[in-house]
Amino acid sequence: MKTITIVLIAGLTILGAVLSGCEEQYAPPTSTDFSDKVAIASSVKIIQRGDFTSFADLSKGVTKRTWTIPESASIINLNGRDTSDLPLVHVQFNEPGSFQVNLKCDYLLEALHLDTNFIVTVYDYVVSKIEVVSIEASYSQQSQQQITISKGGAVTFNDASTGNPNRRKWEFSGGLPSSAGGIDAVADAKVAQVKVVYPESGLFDVKLVAWRRLPNSEPDTLLLKDFVKVIENLP
Repeated sequence: MKTITIVLIAGLTILGAVLSGCEEQYAPPTSTDFSDKVAIASSVKIIQRGDFTSFADLSKGVTKRTWTIPESASIINLNGRDTSDLPLVHVQFNEPGSFQVNLKCDYLLEALHLDTNFIVTVYDYVVSKIEVVSIEASYSQQSQQQITISKGGAVTFNDASTGNPNRRKWEFSGGLPSSAGGIDAVADAKVAQVKVVYPESGLFDVKLVAWRRLPNSEPDTLLLKDFVKVIENLP
């Protein structure tokens, strides 16, 4: 963890911070020995890798402020200032995982201290991946490039995409069903796995488009060309 600590001029007061990114000028309190500890985080606690979220120190009577962020993260609104001068920080997270941002403050009122943690979950980019769960057929053969089954057989596919997608759309040429998903998050959750029956012989594609809402991600498409080969039943 990287820690930046700077003692502030006694009497410096932070009255408020706006999480929209507007950083205002703050007036000193009317009483020189008045202190109050308040720290808040943006309501956005789940983000995508490469995005940022915000944290604010709304305290009054701060004499010392320390922001501690993960090594893989960065504060993007420094603009040449010292980190401890910032009542509002925008932290960009560059790796997926669960991370902690810590804020410590000392105050004019010596008995008062603030030590609080904010937890942020960072999702990776969505990358579509298809997994074959099972094959039901009188004859089958499987390789990385292709599945061969006898006519009337069935294959169960699983969405193994990375990046925690909660939206998906399947297309199965030559299969029953011929498509699944792409409706809404509730309906799409029910087709994370799909059993597909192939009633006719031929070469058929399998296509998966996966994406995520909240935090939003770009759709990622995976097309397995001629992935399912259906042959006539063997005598």
